[in-house]
Amino acid sequence: MRGSRPLFAVKQLDGAACHGLLSKLVADDAVREFALRALADRKKELTGVEPALFRRALADPSPRVRMAALIGLARLGDGGAAPGIIPLTSRPDGSPMPNKKPVNAQPDPDRAVPHVAVRRWSRSMRSMPV
Repeated sequence: MRGSRPLFAVKQLDGAACHGLLSKLVADDAVREFALRALADRKKELTGVEPALFRRALADPSPRVRMAALIGLARLGDGGAAPGIIPLTSRPDGSPMPNKKPVNAQPDPDRAVPHVAVRRWSRSMRSMPV
């Protein structure tokens, strides 16, 4: 998290004017998660943020980047992202299931992305016209 501080500082100081810089930093594996988070950090500064950056990040190998993409898409209100979200609603293949009781009290990072994906997908379905 310490390496992310400069990105959030730039976002706080420059606001929407730094979207171009942050969009370029999304290409860097080392800071991708933080660049996505900073882009969608302020709900009042989402104008001009490109949803395609977040949609592409849904396929990233890092679960932290996928989580940042899901949260960013929710903030952007991008209802067209459902095809990229649906595959994230299940646990990764080979992921061990919790086996101690109570199940909900165990650390289980493999259920975090599917949980947020289901919530995000259900919200996008509510916002789509019938």
